[in-house]
Amino acid sequence: MTTTRATEPAPGAFVFNPFEIAVCDPTGRIGEDLALELARFVSFDMHAGIVARPLAASGRSTSAHIARLVTTTEQYVLAVPRVLAGDGLFAAMADLDLVFVVEDSPDSPRPAIVLLGDAPPPPTSGPVVAYVGERKACPILPPDAPYFALDQIALLAQRLIEYLKGLARGVPLYGLVLAGGEAKRMGSEKALVEYDGQPQLTRAVNLLRGCCSRVAVSMRPDQDFAVAGHDAGPIRDRFLGFGPMGGVLSAMIAHPGAAWLVLACDMPLVDKQLLGQLLQERNPFRTATVFLGADDAPEPLCGIYEPKTFRLLFAHMAQGRSSLRSALEAPSVKKIHAADTSLLQSVDTPEGYARVSGTLKSSRGTSPE
Repeated sequence: MTTTRATEPAPGAFVFNPFEIAVCDPTGRIGEDLALELARFVSFDMHAGIVARPLAASGRSTSAHIARLVTTTEQYVLAVPRVLAGDGLFAAMADLDLVFVVEDSPDSPRPAIVLLGDAPPPPTSGPVVAYVGERKACPILPPDAPYFALDQIALLAQRLIEYLKGLARGVPLYGLVLAGGEAKRMGSEKALVEYDGQPQLTRAVNLLRGCCSRVAVSMRPDQDFAVAGHDAGPIRDRFLGFGPMGGVLSAMIAHPGAAWLVLACDMPLVDKQLLGQLLQERNPFRTATVFLGADDAPEPLCGIYEPKTFRLLFAHMAQGRSSLRSALEAPSVKKIHAADTSLLQSVDTPEGYARVSGTLKSSRGTSPE
């Protein structure tokens, strides 16, 4: 059976999490139990939550923290792992890698695990991850259908994990060069600063183009410069006064279904090998994957931001908080140690430029690699 790949959805295409799996149980008898069992089995790989209307009345709070969750049109209850329960509802939701949505309808637009009885399975509008029933075999399904008996929960969980990995691989990865800083300390437009005759904006664009399907440049509304050798389109900052956070959020609004590899234009020492490490250690189910800097704090200007980062950053912005580094302290963010933290330095003064320019000339010449 061919794995369904994610495509870039319209804004708001998911309700609770980019990785939502429906558990369709028309009988209303075992859907919640199945979701809880699956959440336990995948807990070694990811944090899974469960959303369902009748869950609070089911008496199953011994294995999960129960909280009420209200959307604009429906009232649900949310079950999250106890390890996340002490952080509050929003923090727990942000830290979830996967959400099971228990539905009493046999049909769902979400990827679905469909519980079967004796009747033939109804048509579904979304992709079917697996069918589940009480019998060892299901004669009403084609022989190659992904069917599992209720006592094959481990095999079902493995099927689910592989399916989710396929979805994650289908999320487009775009590159974003941050070039909207005011450059007060540098005294001139940082994007136009040259190393060995090449503007560092061009260098950053070319570096990201080697690992991203599309590259854009984050710019202030008042910026208007063209740099020879780069043809990345601009994304104008919609949130003035919020620094790099505003630039990242503006890109996410422009392309809400994409993950973003973000690189500041004034980090000329970042090379292909360092980005390769970031890509290798990326966890697409986390909110973001970023390096830890020399001070052991998250480095926000060279990292991968997954689609669900939008909610975390927007919540910080709504509270008047503009620090991207502070937002990345969240436990839902994967932090990794760079092979060489000295490559992560930002160059924002003439003195820093002179020092780094000499380093680049002596060690790498004009190559961005």
